[in-house]
Amino acid sequence: MTQTIRGFCFAIWIIISGMSGQAQQLENQLDSLSYIFGYNLAENIKRQGIREVDHEWIARGVADAMANKEGLISRRAGRSLSQNFCGFAEGTTDQAGKGRG
Repeated sequence: MTQTIRGFCFAIWIIISGMSGQAQQLENQLDSLSYIFGYNLAENIKRQGIREVDHEWIARGVADAMANKEGLISRRAGRSLSQNFCGFAEGTTDQAGKGRG
């Protein structure tokens, strides 16, 4: 489990570092898998219309969940927050589309 957490932290570190033009080395299968999990997570976030996140809190959330720690926000509050944000983002998109038509 510790290796898994390290792998996720490595993936988040890559995101935070911004891949400064130098190729990073994935040293083993766990590194590769962890990287693709982080990459897919970011792609999913972008598909939802979210363009800015706090990478440190994402890394903290991943680490806490992988360590079976209690979340800093309850699941219910998290769902509500996500639904409200997604509704806000969809409303913004819909209004922008209406303004063009």
